[in-house]
Amino acid sequence: MSRLFNKLLSRCICIVILLQKHLKLKIQRMGGQFSYDFTEGVTHVIVNKPMTPKCSIALKKNIPLMKLDWVDQVWIDSHDELVHATDEKYMTFVCPVFYKLTICVSQISQRLKQSYKEIIEEHGKQ
Repeated sequence: MSRLFNKLLSRCICIVILLQKHLKLKIQRMGGQFSYDFTEGVTHVIVNKPMTPKCSIALKKNIPLMKLDWVDQVWIDSHDELVHATDEKYMTFVCPVFYKLTICVSQISQRLKQSYKEIIEEHGKQ
């Protein structure tokens, strides 16, 4: 059995059931555990959109929110090299704070809007 997700327990939030089953199968085949519930043992949360109550709890507990394609990329890379899901190269799959959010600002100066825009885009790269 593969150990690419060894000692990891993943949880999916805001993801359709069919995709959850796909991710669960791959995670288990790579030696990890998958949970439909947010338990104390969860080490990573896989999200489509990060701003949900459960994501807030995960962030408060310093549990990383990971993009959907994280599992698939580890799966692909594992065919050619020895990797682990927590390797540094996979940190690009950690969700930025404003990932997939649309933010509207009004009644502030153009200069302040531009400043907010730059900060939001920097922390919301998809």
